Amino acid sequence: MGALLSRGGRSIHGVLSRKLMNDGNWVSSIVPRFKDPAITSVPRAMSDFVVTEYGVAKLMGKTERERANELIAIAHPDFREELKKEMQKLL
Repeated sequence: MGALLSRGGRSIHGVLSRKLMNDGNWVSSIVPRFKDPAITSVPRAMSDFVVTEYGVAKLMGKTERERANELIAIAHPDFREELKKEMQKLL
């Protein structure tokens, strides 16, 4: 957050698009909603760029729907359709 708050600063967060669970299944790291109790290290309003191996999501100053579309675009391809359906339900 310090980088974002500095003059001309930007925040960049790198994440893997998916993760391997203990049961051997892959799950998306980009999710429609956090499960309670959820803790985030960076508040939504302070998220500037999110990077995965599939690209860069530019989030700052965008609406909730625009932010969701940006994140879906950099999600692992196996999970994009499911994320789009969940976004339509939620938004």
